[in-house]
Amino acid sequence: MSKAKIQPQPALKNGAVNPNAGLIVTPNTNPAYGTIRVDQIVITMENGFMNRNNRSAFIGGRIEDLNAMGFAAGQELPGKIVRKEFVVPQYEGHVPAMYPVGHAAAGTQALKNGNPYFLEFEYTDNPKKMDSIIATQEAETVDTEEGM
Repeated sequence: MSKAKIQPQPALKNGAVNPNAGLIVTPNTNPAYGTIRVDQIVITMENGFMNRNNRSAFIGGRIEDLNAMGFAAGQELPGKIVRKEFVVPQYEGHVPAMYPVGHAAAGTQALKNGNPYFLEFEYTDNPKKMDSIIATQEAETVDTEEGM
C-alpha cells in the first residue's frame, strides 16, 4: 500500500514568516479544529510519459482528537493522496490551477479543453480511491472517400 508522510508546517508561508512553523497540528480559524499536513511522491504515467509528482494534502479534525493521535514529523500513514479536478470552484476563493515552473506557460492559468480547471488533493486510506481527472477532448479523424 502507498504511504503518505506527515510534515511540520514550513518556516515561510506565501513568502512571509509562518506563525505555525514547526507545528504538526495547525489550528484553523475556529480554534477547536485544525489540520495536519501529509506529503507523498506519486509516479504517474500519461500518454507514454512518466511524471514524478510531489503531492500535499491536509487532514482536518478536532484539535483534541488530532493531538491525541500523537502524530510526529516524518511518520508514515498508510494511504495515498488523490488528485481531484473540477470544472467549477468548490469553495469561495478556490483559484484555478496554474501551469508549474518549467512549463512554457508557467504562472498562467492551466487549461483543459480550453477552460480553466480547479484542483484539490485529498488524503485517503481507501486503496481503491482513484484520481478524478477531467477528460480531455481528442480530435476525431474521419476517413472519407470521394464520391460517397
